[in-house]
Amino acid sequence: MRTTTVIGFAVLVVAASIGCSRNRGGPPVRWEWREGTPAEALDQARAEGRLVLALVEASWCPACRQLERDVFVHAAGRLPRGKLIGVHVDFDAPEGEAFARRHRVIGLPTTLILDADGAEKGRVDGFDDAASYVDAVRRAVAGVDDLAEVLRKIEAKPDDPKLLAQAGTMRLCRGDKAEGFRLLERARSLDAGNRNGAWAEATRALGRYQLRVVGDAERALAYFREGADVAGDTEAGWGFRYWVAMSLEKAGRREEAIRFLDGLVAAAHAAAEPLALKARFLHMNRLDDEEAFALARRAAEIDPTGHDRHYLLGVTAERLGRADVAARAARRALELSPGKAIYEELLARTAGAGPDAGEAAP
Repeated sequence: MRTTTVIGFAVLVVAASIGCSRNRGGPPVRWEWREGTPAEALDQARAEGRLVLALVEASWCPACRQLERDVFVHAAGRLPRGKLIGVHVDFDAPEGEAFARRHRVIGLPTTLILDADGAEKGRVDGFDDAASYVDAVRRAVAGVDDLAEVLRKIEAKPDDPKLLAQAGTMRLCRGDKAEGFRLLERARSLDAGNRNGAWAEATRALGRYQLRVVGDAERALAYFREGADVAGDTEAGWGFRYWVAMSLEKAGRREEAIRFLDGLVAAAHAAAEPLALKARFLHMNRLDDEEAFALARRAAEIDPTGHDRHYLLGVTAERLGRADVAARAARRALELSPGKAIYEELLARTAGAGPDAGEAAP
């Protein structure tokens, strides 16, 4: 299993360049996605003796967009396409959310390899690079058990918190809740100070499981609050703070979420992170587009070299119909971090908005 955590709009991984799969010098081999639901894809799989590749994703997920381009556009020929029927699962749609909960999806993107009866043969959590993703899909199709490999490593290193966190997350996602929780709590106890990141990894998995699978926002909130306290003023800590706000929103405590975010802004008024955090919360929940845009602009001004700041400015501007500003922000994000699919997609949607579309973003 390959696990990648994506926090906020930052793209935390860089896709490896492996070249395009081509047909004897012709155009790249493209992946063919089946229209319709996973259930319809399973019906076809039963009729044709194939498996289903169900990609659970969202339009706002940077790693999802990178995966789509780097693998399903440029490396599709490396996948065992004849054995698979591909279907998209929109995490934001009600039926997609139900599917994700049923299959215990706690992060995006998640790729599920299902047999014709809907049983899981394997999964790939997150996206690191095209080569490792293709390998993981091939292993799943071949029936290789990645959990067994991790458990063998734990036999040699029984007190390795990173391995325990990985195995615990895999157990949870396979439906073994008791063992998953046991392994994750052991990982947390062995890395109580979050020295190597295992504590944060385990805590994040527990919180997301409670929020996205169990649907218990209050329990998730407890984990995320603890994560924010322990991780402090780090990237992981700010990620936990975002999930604190989102858990409060899911629990029906929106006013408390806003007060929490306002408190972060007030405590560090000259910092970009709390401004971006509140902007993203407002944008994702469609609460106040004007304020989200203003906050994102301030964050980009304070941190002009943060590519994710400019992307956030771009999508909040796009929501307001300010395509010229969105295009400038997308161009600046790409200057700072070339090759990011989600930035390129924003630019493609907004380019040509006006004569000043190529000017630098603030």
